[in-house]
Amino acid sequence: MDLKRGLTRLAIAAVTMWFIFWTVAYVMHPYSSLTPEPATFLIRLMAWKVIAPCTVAIVLFGTWIGLGLRARMGPPMMRG
Repeated sequence: MDLKRGLTRLAIAAVTMWFIFWTVAYVMHPYSSLTPEPATFLIRLMAWKVIAPCTVAIVLFGTWIGLGLRARMGPPMMRG
């Protein structure tokens, strides 16, 4: 297992997931006087327009992180 590479990818994915959530929930779908804000944060989080892109990103990042935890194969000179 390559923990250093896996944990680096985990950190990058966590920051990127926060950016994706913030962009989808607050920037792309802002609330105004015409469309009132949901009563709770949980309702906002569970809206399809927020949960669908975040779910896709979680699956993609999970695969990417999992591949990062695998030991690198190849000649010793190629390993970083």
